[in-house]
Amino acid sequence: MTTRRARRYQRGSICKSENGEVWYGKYYPAPGAPQKRVQLGRTSEIDEKQARVELDDIVAVLNRNPAHVLGVEPVRRFIEQVYIPQKYENGDWRKGTGQEAENLFRRSILPEIGELKCRDLRAEHLRAVLRKLAGAGLGHESVSKVRFAMGDIVKKMVAEGYLTSNIAEGLKTPKAAKRSDRSRLRRVSLVEYRRAWSVLDERERLAFDLVTFCGLRESEAYGLKNGDLFTLGAIRIERSWYKGEVNPTKTNEIREVGVSRRFSKGLQPGLRRCPTGVWRGGSFRASG
Repeated sequence: MTTRRARRYQRGSICKSENGEVWYGKYYPAPGAPQKRVQLGRTSEIDEKQARVELDDIVAVLNRNPAHVLGVEPVRRFIEQVYIPQKYENGDWRKGTGQEAENLFRRSILPEIGELKCRDLRAEHLRAVLRKLAGAGLGHESVSKVRFAMGDIVKKMVAEGYLTSNIAEGLKTPKAAKRSDRSRLRRVSLVEYRRAWSVLDERERLAFDLVTFCGLRESEAYGLKNGDLFTLGAIRIERSWYKGEVNPTKTNEIREVGVSRRFSKGLQPGLRRCPTGVWRGGSFRASG
């Protein structure tokens, strides 16, 4: 994983002209920009120390104004070296969520705006990304994910001094993005449900029903602990179990879900058998 680079400060350098009559100062006006040369004064009027003071005044403005320096960074570099590492460090992303988000950036965002300088980024660039995706036939939900991602990136740019204003404010998903027709979604028949239910053991049936009828994610069903069934007919969802790790839910939110009495009674025995355990892979095992 890449790490965030430190902000760059500079002093610049001074030199004389070929004929020795003029003091010149050299400095970089921005990271990656060509070195700039500026005339500081004639050697007959100021000495080297005074020339250094003149140059220090110039570069001090750049060093005090990180927005000017940071704004010339490419969007790609900001995302890869600042935004993504902070998401992992702050715990906003689990591994699976992070990989999904990084794939979205590389597929839909970076090819379009990655080479722009942060300070040159405009709301129209963001709208163009969304229009292109909608025009390519991407669904409303997929385009909205890109919109939310770009909005979060822009907020972080403002917070870190790469942008001076939130250009993503008011950004909308284009109407051209097709909404899914839920009437055409495949329905599972009662016969198909019974066929699947019949090959599962009791614990797996409970997880299967919690996902199918109560809206739990699979990882949330396997993340249940004793105490989550805090009253008959209601479950508190506050964690998930994924690839051997217990974490908060995917959205980092705690919610309560109503379940039937049959579900409640089916969950109680297993949770009681392992009061400090986590329901993993269809069985109750001690979490240590």
